[in-house]
Amino acid sequence: MLWLFGSHSFSSALDSLVSNQYRKIIYLEVLVHYLISTVGHVAVEVGGTVHIPCKYEDKYKNNVKYLCRGSTWRSCTDEIKTNQGNSAKYSISDDKNQRIVTFTVKNLAFGDSGYYWCAVEISWANDDGKLFQLSVTKKDPPSLYVDSQRITGYFGNQVVINCKYSGSEPKQWCRVGGPCSTSGQIDGALVTTDTNVSGVFAVTMTGLTAQNIGWYWCSSGDLQMPVRPNIFKPILAHSS
Repeated sequence: MLWLFGSHSFSSALDSLVSNQYRKIIYLEVLVHYLISTVGHVAVEVGGTVHIPCKYEDKYKNNVKYLCRGSTWRSCTDEIKTNQGNSAKYSISDDKNQRIVTFTVKNLAFGDSGYYWCAVEISWANDDGKLFQLSVTKKDPPSLYVDSQRITGYFGNQVVINCKYSGSEPKQWCRVGGPCSTSGQIDGALVTTDTNVSGVFAVTMTGLTAQNIGWYWCSSGDLQMPVRPNIFKPILAHSS
């Protein structure tokens, strides 16, 4: 595995090839060149399950993806990879058509709180990754949550996502790796939002199409909660 800042031998090789000033430029360029997007901070009740989607560029479609735990590249530990089997704690699925890898962490304990990386193995360069924070809370609901991260909708119809919150921070509805909106269109569906019910940020998507299949998130302040609409053909009633 190739780390972002590399091993000691990699740093030594850089020292022999380039000046300190030029090396800093290389590091800066690598740091800002993320080709992966995901949530920044998710909070989940202890004992629960969370799904974390990570969007990657098409060039990474056939690469190995993995979840790495730790606040820095050099200290993080691989938890699960797409070329390995799932475990009782972690599972992983890679939707290459949508270019989204989803990590699932089950039976959350307080000790699972911390920083993780959505990461991609790269054989020709340093691995790429994006950092996110997971906070496991007491049985009191987190400051932002949904009853289920997966909801069902039907083509041509509408779906309502109730994001439950506490606090007065601005709310948004966003496509993972895409645009955010509180009104207008996202991927062809009309989006409207309201907070008419206290503590509920209600998102309505109308005119659902195949483009709307995939991961979104609602956000409140620095928290996000991913939600995936699974959209099917309407069930037609048969006349007797």
